[in-house]
Amino acid sequence: GFKQLHTLRLEHVTVQGNSLGDLVASCPNLEKLNIRGLCSKSNINIRSTKLKMLKIEGQFTHLNLHAPYLTSIWIRLELKSETDGASTARCNFNLSPFIASLSDVETIRFHGHILECVEHEFLILKQPKLFNRLTEISLEINLGDLKEANFALCLFQQAPNLRFVKLKVQTMKSSTCYIS
Repeated sequence: GFKQLHTLRLEHVTVQGNSLGDLVASCPNLEKLNIRGLCSKSNINIRSTKLKMLKIEGQFTHLNLHAPYLTSIWIRLELKSETDGASTARCNFNLSPFIASLSDVETIRFHGHILECVEHEFLILKQPKLFNRLTEISLEINLGDLKEANFALCLFQQAPNLRFVKLKVQTMKSSTCYIS
């Protein structure tokens, strides 16, 4: 393993099985993990007691996370398109338990298609924990999608110390408006 590694940046990575989780486990002092261009058909399992910052962008099925000292998370979920420019893949990412594992983070950034994965149950069953340390939220969101809008509202209501919100508002016609 890499016992002295504190920062790991990977680009254009294809992983199978739990190879990414195994790599992280072999870096016991890893504090920052940045992955761009991830392609995985497997569930990703990351367990780290030292990880403070996690940034993942790419295509993956699900992310199981156990990182009790995580302070910042940035996720950009991309869906495969079966035809040019048309995203037809269904989102299988189960966002509700993933969100529950982030109760101690200070910064959440969700971009790409991740909010399309919000289950109706998340909106009905309030999260049991407040996000007391959460001070910054950045979301790429379609406010025309009631599930996404309600998810954002639930998240805001569970973050009593929120100081900064950035929304990248999208409509079905892909026009974009930034609100800070």
